[in-house]
Amino acid sequence: AVDMSEWIVQATTQPATAEHFSPQGQVAKLVFDRCVNWLRLGCVPVGVIEGKPPPEKLARLQQRNGNSKGGVNHHFRALGLVAVRVMRGLGLPTVEAPGEAEAMCAALNAAGAVDGCATSDGDALLFGAKLQFKVCRLQTEIPTNCRIERCDAAEVRQMLGLRETGRQGSHE
Repeated sequence: AVDMSEWIVQATTQPATAEHFSPQGQVAKLVFDRCVNWLRLGCVPVGVIEGKPPPEKLARLQQRNGNSKGGVNHHFRALGLVAVRVMRGLGLPTVEAPGEAEAMCAALNAAGAVDGCATSDGDALLFGAKLQFKVCRLQTEIPTNCRIERCDAAEVRQMLGLRETGRQGSHE
């Protein structure tokens, strides 16, 4: 599962594409290019877009976005819908999270519906993801430029001496 928020931010902060595309075009190009690269390498991305922010995050989002409309940045939401249209146009699955995208990615991973979560947001592990891909750069043109950084929850628990419940090793 891919936290589409990251792809949207990455798309709209690339100066080279900003010269040639609107923000919607930047998102469409990046999502199309990445989906094609992932598919060429045998990976089927499942796009997850943000839903309504949880109450704990609402005040911070309202302050950051300078609005009082439920903490929703309508421009960012519109860009998320562009990403969804591109993915659906390619026949790829998308999900709208009821809250945070990384939480939905983690839920899909914990349920076995996806192999992992592509997000740099460490909250994915706290939300129950089994496998997180913090960096996932898949390129078919120059394979040596591919880079993956992954974090396996089971390995983290083992290194920290934790059981799956979050408690330390042999202490009951």
